[in-house]
Amino acid sequence: MRKKLLVAFVALIAALIAAVAARAAVNAGNTGWRWGNPLPQGNSLQTLDMIGSRGYAGGASGTMVRTDDAGATWSAVRTGLLDDVNLVRAIGPDSFVFAASCALRRSDDGGQTVKRLPWTPSDESCSPEIKSFYFPSSNVGYLLLANGDVFSTADAGSSWTKRTALPGTSAKGGSDAPGDVWFTADGSGVATAGKTIYRTTDSAASWSPVSTASSSDLTRLNFVNANDGFVVGKGKNMLATSDGGQTWTAVNVNAGTAGINLGDVDCHNVNNCVLAAADGSQLYLTGDGGTTWTATSPSSSALKAAASSSPVRIVAVGAGGATVASNDGGVTWQTISGGVSGSYTGIRAESDSTAYVFGDNGALARTTDGGNSWAPVGVSSSVRLIGVAFPTSQRGYVLDSAGVLIRTSNGGASWQFLNTEGIIGNAISSPAENTVVLIGPKGIHRSIDGGDSFESAKGKGLAKTRLDRVDHAGGALFAFSGKSLWVSTDGGGKWKQVKRPASAKTISNLDMVSAKAGYLLDGRGELWFTRTAGRKWVRIETTGTTYTDTIAFGDVLHGYLTDDSGRVLYTADGGKTWSRQYPFYNPNGGGFMLMEAPSATHAFMAIDFTNQFFATSTGGTIGSASTLTIKPSARKVKRGTTIKVTGKLSPAVGGERVSVVARAVGAKNGSPWVIQDVTVAANGTFTTRWKVKKPTTFTARWSGDSGHDGDGANAVVVKLK
Repeated sequence: MRKKLLVAFVALIAALIAAVAARAAVNAGNTGWRWGNPLPQGNSLQTLDMIGSRGYAGGASGTMVRTDDAGATWSAVRTGLLDDVNLVRAIGPDSFVFAASCALRRSDDGGQTVKRLPWTPSDESCSPEIKSFYFPSSNVGYLLLANGDVFSTADAGSSWTKRTALPGTSAKGGSDAPGDVWFTADGSGVATAGKTIYRTTDSAASWSPVSTASSSDLTRLNFVNANDGFVVGKGKNMLATSDGGQTWTAVNVNAGTAGINLGDVDCHNVNNCVLAAADGSQLYLTGDGGTTWTATSPSSSALKAAASSSPVRIVAVGAGGATVASNDGGVTWQTISGGVSGSYTGIRAESDSTAYVFGDNGALARTTDGGNSWAPVGVSSSVRLIGVAFPTSQRGYVLDSAGVLIRTSNGGASWQFLNTEGIIGNAISSPAENTVVLIGPKGIHRSIDGGDSFESAKGKGLAKTRLDRVDHAGGALFAFSGKSLWVSTDGGGKWKQVKRPASAKTISNLDMVSAKAGYLLDGRGELWFTRTAGRKWVRIETTGTTYTDTIAFGDVLHGYLTDDSGRVLYTADGGKTWSRQYPFYNPNGGGFMLMEAPSATHAFMAIDFTNQFFATSTGGTIGSASTLTIKPSARKVKRGTTIKVTGKLSPAVGGERVSVVARAVGAKNGSPWVIQDVTVAANGTFTTRWKVKKPTTFTARWSGDSGHDGDGANAVVVKLK
């Protein structure tokens, strides 16, 4: 009996460990930022390929993740890309190729390193874009473009040769849209364009039509061996071949919703196949070669791709990083991905290990492991939380938008409503266990008995001053609003006014790193620094960005700027240089980033009004260092002279994209920086040209790649004679 109990216990522990591992954090983008919620990551996935238990999935913003245990756990692959990964295909367990719009990448060591396959001079732009590709062997591969052009390689992608384009496509004067390409041997393969399947036996020197679908376009191919293959497309079209693509027969997908377009197909053998609807609404499964089908929707999120590691083990991925798996051929499903739900609008870090996010409908979540995982904390409020303060692990205070202050003395297990005597604060701070400070809407109020009673804080003119935010560092509290800045060094009892920068009309954000040193972001996106508790402010004129939303500094040297595209600018030298990181990339904007940096290396970040959280313990860096330098052709010129600003990126392979930015020295607050994006040559050099009308500051930055962190160049100034 004891032996059976021991076995059961060991099995339970193993299951728990597996469950935790399945949600282990992966790095975000090409950075040292880690996904904390949802887990394993939250970018949408739209392509998946499996070889046994090894699998690779790709998707939004250059995301690529790898599994070694048939989808139970996942780790990140640094792609060096910001564009969406549209297709990944494995050559073997350790070798795989993936494509974005113009970029083609390959790894031969399971994703530890990734190299560019140079089919075009630059990954930044191409016409037409990549539609599909296939490598039937390690060295031989084929590339299909969106206009129907076909290229081949015989040296693993190092060089490419143009072959014969697909008939019926725009490259041949037609209008058919290319769909997919698949080669069953180095010289033999099939491709689709519109409703037609074409076959080649001479390495794409010629193409012959072999079959035509009855109703609509064909979009995705899949072969299980040299003879047996399948193709799917719009309108639930599916065809099968058993002679290497010479002939095809229709397969009736007789399940699920009518009118669905099929977007993905993966067959483990001739009998076991899984299809994914193009809109992600349903999966279709068969175990008898397509005679009968079962439709299923195992996730509330759209599942865009599915693949099999065995006849019964199926993995599917989709929107928001959703990942599900089945061990019984799709009868039952396990959700691999997940995390804290809710909509979060604020973040507060108490230490390198502990932080809180808070938001709508009383949502509060906490991490105690540096952001690797988050858990909800139940709060007795159903309205938006606007402030959180935990002076100890057990004692905490939250303030909601209705002005209700709530206290816990047991880490959030239970809460007590406090009587603030009609005081409705805009922000909250708790510098000690029993000290609570309510900021605004006019004046400041303090409690020294745990919130049971409050008194007005002292300060000339303070009672009539509108205030809405608070920061604390080095034993000092700083309360501020758009027009006013105040400081207290006695825990919030007495306050005195601090001057804002003379040309800063409003204050957007403030982050002090000590009682005297800190950074201020004004309403026009300009960054200021003080070492004298605000008696003197110096503008930092090297940021190279006009659209700054958030600042977060861990000390006087290390800090971050963010904007709503998901760009993070990082400095390790007090703002002299700035490198660029993209843990979250939104090219259309709309993703306001909330950030806290409790120390030089640790920081937490959340995307406003979502449940996406990130953390770093490396300053956001993870790869090898790179070096970026720039040099003007002249340091002093006559007004209106055109100069060259040249630069060098090291190491470089060519095709990297560097941004060179410029602005007049001492320009008015909010004056835009002018940007020139330039492609780096194979030797690492680049050149830009500028017409100088005023003394001008130049700097440059790049985002890094699959193995290197980004870097920022030292600013240089060109003066007028």
